[in-house]
Amino acid sequence: MRSLPLIVALTALASTLLTVESVAATFVVDATLDDADANVGDGVCRSVAGACTLRAAFEETVAIDGGESVEIQFGGAQSPQFLLGSPLPTLRGDVFINGTTVAGYPLDPETLEEGGPRLTINGFLIDSGANGIEITSGNLRVEAINVIRFQGSGIRVGRNATAQVGWSFLQGNTFGATLEGQSTIGSRVSTSGQLIRFAPNMISGNREDGLRFLGDAAGSEVVDNVIGLSFDLRRSLANGRSGINATFVNSLLIQGNRVGASGATGILILGDRSTLRGNVVGGFAVDTGTLRSGDNGIAIIGNSHLVEQNGVSSSGQNGISLLGSDSDIRNNNISGSGGTGLTESGAGGNRIQSNGADTNFAGDLRIGGDGTIARGNRALGGIRNTDGTSARILVTGDDVVLEDNLVGAFADDPSLDGDFISIVPGPGIELRGDRVEARFNRVGASGGAEIFVNSAEEAVLADNMIGLPGQRTDTGPGVLLAGAGTRFEDNTLRQQNDVAIFVEETGDTVLEANVVEGNERLVNVNPAILLAASTGTVSVLDNEIAGFVEAGIVAEDGTDAPRTLRRNEIRDAQVPIDLGNDGPDVNDEGDDDDGVNRRLNYPVLSNGSVAPGGGTVFLTVSLESIARPRTRVEVEQFEPATDFANQSGRPGRFVVTAALMSGTSGNFSIPGAGTAGELVAVATDSDGNSSEVSPAFRYAPPSELLRSGFEADEGPAR
Repeated sequence: MRSLPLIVALTALASTLLTVESVAATFVVDATLDDADANVGDGVCRSVAGACTLRAAFEETVAIDGGESVEIQFGGAQSPQFLLGSPLPTLRGDVFINGTTVAGYPLDPETLEEGGPRLTINGFLIDSGANGIEITSGNLRVEAINVIRFQGSGIRVGRNATAQVGWSFLQGNTFGATLEGQSTIGSRVSTSGQLIRFAPNMISGNREDGLRFLGDAAGSEVVDNVIGLSFDLRRSLANGRSGINATFVNSLLIQGNRVGASGATGILILGDRSTLRGNVVGGFAVDTGTLRSGDNGIAIIGNSHLVEQNGVSSSGQNGISLLGSDSDIRNNNISGSGGTGLTESGAGGNRIQSNGADTNFAGDLRIGGDGTIARGNRALGGIRNTDGTSARILVTGDDVVLEDNLVGAFADDPSLDGDFISIVPGPGIELRGDRVEARFNRVGASGGAEIFVNSAEEAVLADNMIGLPGQRTDTGPGVLLAGAGTRFEDNTLRQQNDVAIFVEETGDTVLEANVVEGNERLVNVNPAILLAASTGTVSVLDNEIAGFVEAGIVAEDGTDAPRTLRRNEIRDAQVPIDLGNDGPDVNDEGDDDDGVNRRLNYPVLSNGSVAPGGGTVFLTVSLESIARPRTRVEVEQFEPATDFANQSGRPGRFVVTAALMSGTSGNFSIPGAGTAGELVAVATDSDGNSSEVSPAFRYAPPSELLRSGFEADEGPAR
């Protein structure tokens, strides 16, 4: 909405910009009486009393051939008030009702504050559902008219008519305007969006909708109007239902409007191919406080819309609600909604990009359509997101792509102060749809899991950042995988207070090449990765784990599904791999066990020697496991430590893999191992069951081994 000084400055230009070509007749209304014309059809506006009344001017206008143009002007009093006793005649043809001709016009700031245009048409005395100004065919232009208190619509445009309305106030009617034909309400813009003429209206305080579009109003424009509050933007003047309601109407342009309070939805669109750009819905008025839509801020049912650069706040339900497909929802800001900030459903295939949402009660973004892409959105949550269960981004549609979204506020974000806005109850991202891909997202500051997967078919989560440096997180798992199977790869989890990755899926799960770190500010006694007994087959491969002091990977008992644990680098944990969640196992003769991974024995490393000059290590690996006919053994190098006596086996850099027959030994050579260090090993059988980690085996020149108190064929106790 333009500022008031600009409104005043442009008003003087308004009447010259709205000129009707080839005017056949001009009637100058000079009396506020409601008398009829003395001789309708004679081309002279004159009542029996000799005055040109508004009613007489309408009667003579209707009597003229509809192919000609008529302009109704106003003389006499500076602020004429027309109190009607019955409905005015219904117009047809090309008619310009020009309120800018009233004495004292253009408007000044004082007049605006007192209620708007100087000329008022008042329907208070009419009991029926009459309209103020109505046209059934032709073109209607209304300039600087205040139309109030009609039981029907302030202005009604029939399906065979068009209309342009500027600088007018429509208030206190049942409907501000009902528009069945193509209409321009407010400013005019070019097809490229450039301003042609600035002419805002105020449409406020009506009992039903402010603007109601029906049927053949396709191509209508609503630009730069004030709807649901006073023209100076200081007071709420709510329309009883929607500010703008378009039913079965296509190709609307709704741009730059200030939509304040509404009893129902601020802007409601049922149709296709409309553009909603740069509107402000809700907000705050200086004199009356928060401006609220009773239902949604913006609600759209239909396809192929463009919704961009709108600001929506304080909606009773959702900020923006879209039911349809193939629409672009981008660069909007939504806050303070009683429901979800932005919700999308229907056939899907929409593109939701670069929107900002925060402090919405039931989450910031809900995606229910199939094949929708949500990219570059900011779902910041905040203290009002307190229903305790809603995710900031919830996906229920299938084949959805979430990419490069910011969920939560982080210390490395220069636009935000402090570590975060707040810890928000509920998950950061929740995936319920099938075949969802979530990539390159940043998620933090969630009261529940940062990412919660509950899908029926495989989800893919890759390259996400979960909890950034300096970001505090609340208790709860960083990632909870509880669907039918997930590929979780190349993600980074930092500053985790609880279990970083908790897996309880029914299908196959792959955790690969992730970086998992505990909270550097706190001692995390939870495992980095917890594999529940209810989970199907799990592969945990090539992950880096640090900052979890008790256990790295825990696999619970109670399942026959293999847990394949290979080439993981696990630092700091006293028990790197814990089968059964009962501490480190001890190898047993025969290895014929029950429990998770059948408690496969770990390999035993011995007889290590360093080649002359260093660099290559030779050692023997044996595996006592009569019950496992063929087993793969992976030997990993543990980073050298200054106090070997206090080190238990923790896998570090992976160095070599070889296959062994169970119950046998094999000799290995490891090039590039250096002159001294430690090695550990993990065994995995042909079914994919992995063992715990062997004790660390130290290799070094014999003289150094003797000084440290170790023999060459033994390692520290577990």
